[in-house]
Amino acid sequence: MSASRRRTAAVLMLVDFVLPVGLYYVLRAAGVGYVASLVVSSLVPGTGMVVTLVRERRLDSLGLFMTGLMLLSAALSFLGNDPRLLLLKGALLMVVAGGWFLATARGPSPLALRFSRPLLEGRTGDRRASWDELWETSPRFRRIWRVSTAVWGIGALADAAVRAVVALTLPIDLAVGLGGAQYAIFSVLMLVIMNVHQAYAGLHDPRSALYRPLRDDAGETGEGPPGPGPRRGPGDVPHEPAGSAQGPVTRPPAAAGNAAGGAVGTAAGPRDPADVR
Repeated sequence: MSASRRRTAAVLMLVDFVLPVGLYYVLRAAGVGYVASLVVSSLVPGTGMVVTLVRERRLDSLGLFMTGLMLLSAALSFLGNDPRLLLLKGALLMVVAGGWFLATARGPSPLALRFSRPLLEGRTGDRRASWDELWETSPRFRRIWRVSTAVWGIGALADAAVRAVVALTLPIDLAVGLGGAQYAIFSVLMLVIMNVHQAYAGLHDPRSALYRPLRDDAGETGEGPPGPGPRRGPGDVPHEPAGSAQGPVTRPPAAAGNAAGGAVGTAAGPRDPADVR
């Protein structure tokens, strides 16, 4: 990932996860009620996605996914005046995210693959490998991303369960802070699990069996086509190995003598006509 993309990702994480929590506590310190503080702070995460959309004028798979969650979050913010219900919004969003991951796990385009491809293709493993070709030819590659997508889905559902317990049992001000920290903990934990799984499966090793079909197709198995034979000069006579299919060439003695004499004469230079009898 380039430095500019890393900076953009860091800014988006700051806007989406840190700033809403900070804004909530600022509003609470100013005497704003629970509901109003939760509603206002919940609108902040969508601003980062709007800025990205305006600047790049397009949405990739991750942007589309996050935009959908942000719109759902904004809609849920106006459903009621119960702060506990607003706190449950995070759990409901994670349920939607987990269900979305699981729904695509067995499909032709698992969600984890769509999210990871812009970050990893051409930057890890065999950098010459096309992920489209790997998806078509390698069951191991398909299994990596189906398992990754399923793990993300299960992890999101587990996160939703924890969020629901926090929202319903802990004090509201404490639950808001824990909810923000939980996003960071969940993200780090899932990234560690994904990296261990993908490293074990050979995704990051260009010599792994995962890329062997591509190496075989490219003739890189060490059994390439035979190299060219020795170079011959203009006057070289092809050598015929003994015991060939045509057998040894037998030349009559007279012909052999004439050939030998011609060869000697050629080597010694032209003969004087007087020497010929």
